[in-house]
Amino acid sequence: MQPMNQYELQAKVDGRLKVIRIMWLGLFISVGLYYLLTVLTGKPKDVTPNATLSIALTAAAMMLVAISIPIKWKYLTQSVDQQRTDLVNTGYIVALALCEAAALFALLDHFLTGDRYYFVLFIIAGCGYSFHFPRRQHLLDACFKGPMF
Repeated sequence: MQPMNQYELQAKVDGRLKVIRIMWLGLFISVGLYYLLTVLTGKPKDVTPNATLSIALTAAAMMLVAISIPIKWKYLTQSVDQQRTDLVNTGYIVALALCEAAALFALLDHFLTGDRYYFVLFIIAGCGYSFHFPRRQHLLDACFKGPMF
């Protein structure tokens, strides 16, 4: 296998970064679309308010967003140690999926309990997405010794 020159390496990193950022943007926008869906459908009828379920969903959403951070860092650390850029992708995908689950819990809270503070879960998910904005340096760190594309 031929070693890559600096321009080829930059092109590979840029390509991977573009894919991760497009995925991030699509999922980030989905939170807004979910909120728009709840606004357009209005308050659900024939639902029984359940404060316990709302609190449980909020706690679960906060926990998922919180654990997404160390999970992503575990994958990023492994990617540097093993010099594998695919682990950077995996770390971001897992972290973003956990934040997406928090947004889906907001939908559940709205449609199952009709809680008026369901939007807090969307805010929690959005904060998680903001924290996980893809950075070029993570990919560069993973291919420092040599490219493993």
